[in-house]
Order: sequence, then C-alpha cells, then structure tokens
Amino acid sequence: MATGLLEQMDLNPEDFNAIKEQTAGGSVLDSKVYEMAVESAFIRKTDSGAKMLELTFVTDKDVPFKWSTCTQSGDEKGNKSTYTDKRTGQERDLPGVISLKHFLDAIGEQNPAAAPGEVMFGDKKITALCLTSVQGKKLKLGINQFESEYNGSVNVKNDIIAFMDADGNNRAGELIEDKISNRLKNNPIKKLKVAAGAQATGTNAAADITNKGW
Repeated sequence: MATGLLEQMDLNPEDFNAIKEQTAGGSVLDSKVYEMAVESAFIRKTDSGAKMLELTFVTDKDVPFKWSTCTQSGDEKGNKSTYTDKRTGQERDLPGVISLKHFLDAIGEQNPAAAPGEVMFGDKKITALCLTSVQGKKLKLGINQFESEYNGSVNVKNDIIAFMDADGNNRAGELIEDKISNRLKNNPIKKLKVAAGAQATGTNAAADITNKGW
C-alpha cells in the first residue's frame, strides 16, 4: 500500500509545512509565466546516493519541460535533506526541498502517495519513487533563462523561479503572477561572467535542468 511521500523521504511534516510560501521575490523557453500540467513526477537515487526530484511538465501547446532538483544529499554528505549554513552554522533545508514544498503547494497536494515503480530516465528504465497522483495537475510556473558554463562553452538553459497555483497565487492566496511576470520581463536572463574565448550556445531540445553539488 502506498504511503505518503514525506514519510518515505524521511521529511518531518511539521518542519516541511513550516517552509514559507513563495513570494515574488529542447528549445530554451522564453522567460515568462507559463500555464503547465504535470506529466510525470518521481524521485530517483543517483549513484552517489543523492535523491533527485524529477518533474516533467507540458504546456497547453504540448511543449515538454523537464526539471530536476536535489532533495537529499549523497552518501558522502550524510544523505541529509538539510545543509549547514557556513555563515551561521545553522541547518537549513536544501533548495530542492523548498522547491518540492512550493511545487506541492501549487498543485494542492500536501503529502501525495508515493510508491516504487519503473520509469524511463533518459534511455534507461529505472526503479524510482513515483508520485502518480499528481499527474495532470495544473499550475503556473515562472521560468527564466540562465547561462551555464561547461567545458569552456556557455549554454543558455531554463530554471523555475516560481511555482504558483492555476490562478497565479502562492500558498497564502496572494496573487504573485503579475510580480513574477514583471520580474522576468525586467530580468529575462541571468548572465554568467565567463573567460574570454568562451562561446554561448543554445539547444533545440526541451530544457532539462539538474541542480548538482549536493
């Protein structure tokens, strides 16, 4: 029998629900707010023991958008959903855990059922923790462009800066869509300072972002 996602990820419900609501604080998608539907959602384990939330969305024009983020550190860092703030020494939620909370708020799911299942990841079939109950859920995403350097080349990719419900609200019921839209309009791309000689490139594949380093 499927049990809640939070239990299977060893996340304390009280601490998880205390995460504050989000505020206005392929081809690469333009920077703006998009209406999306959840196509798939699962948690996979990496070779290093880290856990990654893998989300696939689709626009109303059937354009796919893939995004992933780390929700638990690897074996060498203790398989934790928190990290130690070097400045204050306090334990803080990983950015991926905060994103997971905002995602669930946006689709109206506090602790969706999760069960092991087989999924395709790239060209391989893997066993992952699947959130089948969230498929088809509607929401709005604030998506921006950013520059990422790899092997001397600069690629333009996408990231999610805001998860909102289908009406453009955060968990507190505050309409933040307009603020997010203006923010993206004024700052459509996060530039990267690169060494001379690096070349900026793009891709026609659907954006697939993976936050690494945990």
